[in-house]
Amino acid sequence: MLVVTYIRLRNPLKFFTLSAKALGIMRQAKSSPGNQGFKNTGFWLDHYTMTLWDSKDDAVNFAKAGAHKEAMKISGEISSEIRTAFVDQESFLSWKDAKKALEEGKVLRFK
Repeated sequence: MLVVTYIRLRNPLKFFTLSAKALGIMRQAKSSPGNQGFKNTGFWLDHYTMTLWDSKDDAVNFAKAGAHKEAMKISGEISSEIRTAFVDQESFLSWKDAKKALEEGKVLRFK
């Protein structure tokens, strides 16, 4: 199971908070059961991740715990939008295809 995420920062200065949280989230992902890998890319306000999992349950358990759970508590403070897509895939997509998959993903918008 591949999970693709997108975060649109409220302003460029929020990148520092995002980076600080991302370090803990990456550590958590690496040690989480079922995690097969992690990739990220982004610039300025737009940031993307892909994580590969043995199962959707492994991905959901990761998202609801630890550093990821704590980061989600401030997501509305640092971002205006977050998108998440679950893709039935056993390998990473190209970034072009991953971004296309987000068009069908779940959208959270913050005012």
